[in-house]
Amino acid sequence: MLRAMNAAAETRADPRPAFAVSLPVYGYAECVAEALTSLAVQDWPVRAALLDATPDQSVQVASRGFEDLLAWGYHHADGGQSAAINAGWRNLPGEILAWLNADDLLFPDTLPLVGALFAAHPEIDVVWGHAVHVTFDGRFVEYFPAVSSRPEDLRRGCTIAQPSCFVRRRAIEKAGFLDEARHYTMDWDLWCRLLESGARFRFLDRPLSLVRLHGDSKTASGASRRFAEIAEIARRQAGPLAGRLVEWRFRAGHLAEGSALLRLIRGATRALRPARRLFGIDAWTNRVQDSCVLHLAWLRPAPPIRLMLRADRPGAYRATVAGRLVEGVAEADGAVGFALPPLPVPGRIEIGLARADGTAWRLSSAWLEGG
Repeated sequence: MLRAMNAAAETRADPRPAFAVSLPVYGYAECVAEALTSLAVQDWPVRAALLDATPDQSVQVASRGFEDLLAWGYHHADGGQSAAINAGWRNLPGEILAWLNADDLLFPDTLPLVGALFAAHPEIDVVWGHAVHVTFDGRFVEYFPAVSSRPEDLRRGCTIAQPSCFVRRRAIEKAGFLDEARHYTMDWDLWCRLLESGARFRFLDRPLSLVRLHGDSKTASGASRRFAEIAEIARRQAGPLAGRLVEWRFRAGHLAEGSALLRLIRGATRALRPARRLFGIDAWTNRVQDSCVLHLAWLRPAPPIRLMLRADRPGAYRATVAGRLVEGVAEADGAVGFALPPLPVPGRIEIGLARADGTAWRLSSAWLEGG
């Protein structure tokens, strides 16, 4: 409690709107230090609560060294993820609320970007932006393809990536905290209730978080409880018929993951959609018409020395990093490496990519390597 009181005094001394971030944890000890680092490096007032329900001491060990960041927390069984997040918010100082799962990360400049927007516009209640989907070891997969800059689109699906969304405490208190009975859709439910309560939303056209995609994540689960939660929100937001269509779309997406034929059909259907590009990359297909911009994060103390790219075509590629052009040639498997110029760390690494001949290509993955 003394630590929380000290943190409250510190945030009062800084006129900038402070962030209160809940970190619900069950396992993923190997990710915890990186998630906490992504908060600790932010040049903006932030305090976090580590809500650890892991049966062993692994997360407690991994969190050592972050005492200045962690203002509250516990290590015991709890009432689930939503209850843990609410507890963190209620026991932390800070005007802007968010939560970060242990296997996700923030870009090192996210809180200054979001905090400055809140500070300049006191009328804004919710700020959200893009997210980057990465593999468990941090390789770029895609930009979160369902993102929308229109809050009203929440009525047809969850168009906000949870780690990239930040909400004023006053708006949460008006709309209600997370529904602790929800296991899968607590984020979508909260965004919809904020919308219904009259909260004012502002979209930030920039990636704010990195979300690991892996088989153990909730979004990869096909549990019947998940679909029941989706169906309930869809009916509430869109009506019985439209809600059923939304539910079927989610179910079809899950079924497609287990069937090569359905994945092929889904891919062909998506290819027929009007092109929708995120930073030069077509949503859903990762096709690059000419050039694109990747946003990657680097949190280690030593700078990255190499960018690795895997594309669908061999040939010459160009990368622009920190104003410097570097070139490389992809072999038959589409893999190519680029030597990087010296870069400040930790930081957001923005990379422009294109084929030397200016033709279209498809991005498979990209990642940074250190020395």
